[in-house]
Amino acid sequence: MAARRFLEWAWTASPVERAEGASMLARAFLYGDLAEPEREEAKLVLTGLLDDSSPLVRRALAENFASVATAPHYMVLTLAGDHSDIAAIVHSRSPLLSDAATSDAFAQSAIALRPSVSAPVAAALSEVGCSEALISLAVNPGAELLEFSIRRMIERHGHDAERLLPAFIVGLEAVAKSRLGKSMDTRLRPPIVTCVFEACASVNRGELDQLIASLRRLV
Repeated sequence: MAARRFLEWAWTASPVERAEGASMLARAFLYGDLAEPEREEAKLVLTGLLDDSSPLVRRALAENFASVATAPHYMVLTLAGDHSDIAAIVHSRSPLLSDAATSDAFAQSAIALRPSVSAPVAAALSEVGCSEALISLAVNPGAELLEFSIRRMIERHGHDAERLLPAFIVGLEAVAKSRLGKSMDTRLRPPIVTCVFEACASVNRGELDQLIASLRRLV
């Protein structure tokens, strides 16, 4: 499939079809006898696919790039910062990642899970942290998450919303428990979680950071 036609086709393709197409394009880029203009065109398309909303597509890229020493370094690093099942493929296979780079993801998560994470540290993680580190930051009741940090977390890893939003909910519950103590009635949890999910669903993406920051201050 020509790279130029790929984007037009991908617009209406299902995630499974896009993942298959991404694999074909990645293999053509890595192993095909492409002329330089076609190779650059394919590289641009593959770069765009790193932000595909479907993890199936990003996983397909990881499977193809992980073991290849000639894969573009920035693509490998981006996939290494994706959420765990995708990042693990790259971290376990790639000859391009040093031990230091592999340990960075674990170090970020360890910092995000400290009993107390100041606003400046949380802000720094929100700007450069991998998906797993930001999940850890979201669930940590000791993290001082300001509105702009939450906004950056959503902007950078909104494609992982199926894990990021529940992590924010867990964090809100943890904040409530830490402030109310063990006296918190466990029967309250289901309606509280339901109300928070409904509130999050009712606001647009631009307001979600404000809602989460406000809830963390109020509970």
